Formats: sequence, structure tokens, C-alpha cells
Amino acid sequence: MSPSTKTTEALGSSGPITKNGSTKSSSKPIPDKTSPAMRQFLEIKGRHPDALLFFQMGDFFEMFFDDALVGSKVLELTLTSRQKDANGNPISMCGVPIHAADTYSTRL
Repeated sequence: MSPSTKTTEALGSSGPITKNGSTKSSSKPIPDKTSPAMRQFLEIKGRHPDALLFFQMGDFFEMFFDDALVGSKVLELTLTSRQKDANGNPISMCGVPIHAADTYSTRL
């Protein structure tokens, strides 16, 4: 699935939704084998490393990597994995349907 042409950098009426503490910065170089959607996610995450990023993929807002670990715990979502990173490690992910995003964002 490709990401929507409209990118939502963070969900919330008053700016990015941040979590307590910080995540690992995404300022590392993005591997050449990275999919266009994951490349876009990593570029946005690099600009907002302390925000919990809801990234639109089709009819869902997805969270990846550390955001998925936090999101799945705080929002009681199922943690799964989508693909593997450049080192062959699974990429953690979780998500919510777009129509339910407001409900989940208010819980943050």
C-alpha cells in the first residue's frame, strides 16, 4: 500500500502529540532498500523525534518502531510487525482505523 498523497505529520488540533521521554532520533542515514512509504515515515520522524507519529497508510494511521511499542501499550493495541529493516530485524507496528483516530488520540 502506498501512503496517501496528503501527509498528516501528527494527529491533534494543537500540534504534534508528544509522549513522555524521547525516542531514538531518526537522523541516521536511511538505507537504499527502504520502501518509499517507510522512507517518508523516517523523514517525518526525523523532523519530530519526540512525537508519537500517526502515519496514514490507506484506511489506517500506523505507528512504527518505538512509536508502535509506546502506542500499543498506552492505547492497548495489538503489536505486530510489517517487514524487516536493513539488518533483517522485524519492524514493530500497530495502528488504528482512520474513522476511530479521534477516539484514540484523546486517550493520549
